[in-house]
Amino acid sequence: LTIGFKFPSVIDDVMLGVDNAKAIFQMLNWDVFNHFSGKYEAIIYKLCKDYIGVGRTPYMTIDELREYMGVKPSEYAEFMKLNEWVIKKPIKSINDSQISDIVVEAIYNRNGRKVIGIHFTVQLKNQASFPFVEPQSNPAFTCAKVSIPISAQEEYLAAHTAEQISLSIERANQYCEQLEKKQKSVNYGAIYKVAIAENWGQQFEEQRTIYAEIKAKKIRNKTHENEELLVDKTQNKSDWAMINQRFLERLKSLPEDEQHALIVDCIKAQKPVFKTMARNNYEKFQLDVLEKPSFTALLWPYLAERWNEPIEGF
Repeated sequence: LTIGFKFPSVIDDVMLGVDNAKAIFQMLNWDVFNHFSGKYEAIIYKLCKDYIGVGRTPYMTIDELREYMGVKPSEYAEFMKLNEWVIKKPIKSINDSQISDIVVEAIYNRNGRKVIGIHFTVQLKNQASFPFVEPQSNPAFTCAKVSIPISAQEEYLAAHTAEQISLSIERANQYCEQLEKKQKSVNYGAIYKVAIAENWGQQFEEQRTIYAEIKAKKIRNKTHENEELLVDKTQNKSDWAMINQRFLERLKSLPEDEQHALIVDCIKAQKPVFKTMARNNYEKFQLDVLEKPSFTALLWPYLAERWNEPIEGF
């Protein structure tokens, strides 16, 4: 008697030696993974561990979930059965296990009463059984405030230098702190992903270069004199906060089209070394660029002269 069974496509790829598929398995705790007796709980565990640093898995339609889990079209044709045997019971097994190191929850996307898609949320939990050693994180991710999967770290390091990643995370932390001060919710994992992909670290380097040039050169006109003095004086955070609040409130009191027009005029008035950075930031962030000190350090002196409202002491 011969008994056959079908692995999910992602398992097939690993066994066949497909590099991208093998990479996603490198951060698994195999002692936990091997503990699961059912294939569905093992696959969900693997998927969720891959995204522990983000806190949620990507969205999948129900058909995509079936393919990912290796469920044949003839199996569990009704979603109620699919949900019970492929989703709910495996998740309960993962969450109830004393060995499992994560807690998983299924989040359903509905169209009326019909479930059309799903993603999973995941967080770490304390284990009651044996301890294990997680793979070592690269020093480039030392400043990260949430765990970033080793597989994701390797992907980032293949595309960027360790210094670029470290600076991008540092800049992302500053951005997150600004959001927290405004009592806005912050998803560090998602913001790190964007920061590293868009190389926010390069912006850090550009800002340092700009500040160095401001201090090294004599500004040839009144506007640029104000810029140099303002950048030097921003060490006094309390004074800068008052200036920032004053100009920000006045600018935001204007209609949005006028705000955009003033920002565009400011960019046109800058020297080439400032103009490129300012234009790139504005095109990327639009009016959210007003939250960036590197941009407002150029904008406020320009508006001070245009509005005939000098910045006292700068």
